[in-house]
Amino acid sequence: MAQAFISTGQPNLRATFTTSVAASYSQRVVTQTRPTAGILLDMAQTQGYSQPSLIRVFPCGVRSDGAVWTTSGTTTSFRLFGWQSYYQPDLGETYWVPSLLTQHTLLFPTSAPTSNVGPLGSDMYFFSGTGAVIADATLTRPTPNIYSPNGTATSSSSNQTPASVLVDLAGAQLVTIDFIAPAPGGGLTITMGALWYAI
Repeated sequence: MAQAFISTGQPNLRATFTTSVAASYSQRVVTQTRPTAGILLDMAQTQGYSQPSLIRVFPCGVRSDGAVWTTSGTTTSFRLFGWQSYYQPDLGETYWVPSLLTQHTLLFPTSAPTSNVGPLGSDMYFFSGTGAVIADATLTRPTPNIYSPNGTATSSSSNQTPASVLVDLAGAQLVTIDFIAPAPGGGLTITMGALWYAI
């Protein structure tokens, strides 16, 4: 009897970063312009290869003076949006429709983080805690798997292990990420980003 095996690729992590992160989110609405900002995954670039259905995200960030900042409440968080195109033949127009896949608060460990990566010529520190800002069940959308070494509500330990989320793409053709963080003042800015892979 022949044996069958299911083979799943184990991809390397990729990176996306956003400089000068704002203190509040911009609205994501139906648009005729193909999204270009904050793209994590573009299915058009995977044609001829296996089509992923899950994405795992490890968020990180740094202030422009090389420091972390106070992460409390919902002041620091990220959103993942899935986008699908709709072509209207009567008008010859294509529309891109966004869907909020997940949204999460982010927490640094209470002691200064030591885990870092060095894009853009500076260190980026990983968050060790993440929690759901929006109750996924109430919005009938995919429930992500949360990997939060320091818990989902408080950053009460010095665990340095990076937090991450694993999210169902729900048929999205594009996946984008948005970040918010408190305004640091003093002429400083905040850069946030994510290491990620899709399977």
